[in-house]
Amino acid sequence: RSLLTNESFFLQTLRCRGGLGEVLVAPQELGDIATVTLGQALQGIMVTEGAFLCAEEGVDIQTRMQGATQGLFGGSGFF
Repeated sequence: RSLLTNESFFLQTLRCRGGLGEVLVAPQELGDIATVTLGQALQGIMVTEGAFLCAEEGVDIQTRMQGATQGLFGGSGFF
């Protein structure tokens, strides 16, 4: 399915180590860029590979491969 929809095999988790931190994310299609503040109310977010643009120094970025079950039956497509 990912080959047909051009989706990614990888997911990135963005978490703030302490205090507040900002990250910039964007959709796969060209256009909008969003600033997301991580910290007190929102500890972390998960995005598909390529959506993450940049982050402040206190933000941890982890990349992992999406599992086959999640990719096939997760509703958003494999990857």
